[in-house]
Parts: sequence; structure tokens; C-alpha cells
Amino acid sequence: MYNVCPVYRIWIEWNARRFRSRYKSALEVQQKILKNMKYYFQCQIKEAQDIVNSRVFLHNFGIHAVFKGKEGTKCKWFKPPEGSVKLNTGRVVDLCLLKELGLVPL
Repeated sequence: MYNVCPVYRIWIEWNARRFRSRYKSALEVQQKILKNMKYYFQCQIKEAQDIVNSRVFLHNFGIHAVFKGKEGTKCKWFKPPEGSVKLNTGRVVDLCLLKELGLVPL
């Protein structure tokens, strides 16, 4: 829907110029498009994921939404057997790097 709004507004302006000899400036058409898109987004977006891109996008449009963060994942740590070493990386360390170092992830 939001990607149709600019086309619709430009079509309305074209019809006004063609059939009614009414002209709006490009800035007026642009402002009308932004106003309609803001209204559309405000009606559609009630909750948003709490990430920087969402916050910036909604702030730039002046849209108020409830931001929801990710819920944590429950995990357990088990003590390794006596005489062994356990390396917990949480997938942060690249597996290729571990293989190059001669370490095998558990």
C-alpha cells in the first residue's frame, strides 16, 4: 500500500493539470505524499522491534509505537569432565578460526 501512495498522488496531480487546469508545485505533491504515508504507517504500526533502524525510521516520520525487545534465550552451562577444557563461544568465534588454531568446538 505505501508504495502505491506516490503513484496515486502523482496520478491525481496529472489529472488535475490535464482536465481541470489546476497545478500544485512538486513540493506540495511531495508533502501530500509524505503526509499520506505517515498516516498509513501510523495506522499500521502499533509495535516495532527495538532496533536502531526501526527507531530512526519511525522517529523521522514522527510515528509513535511501542518498542519490543527480544526475549532472552534460556541456556544451561554444564561443567566439563575432569581434565578437559570447555570453550564457550556463543557462536561469536568463527568456527574456521578455531579449526585453524587446532581447536575443535565442543
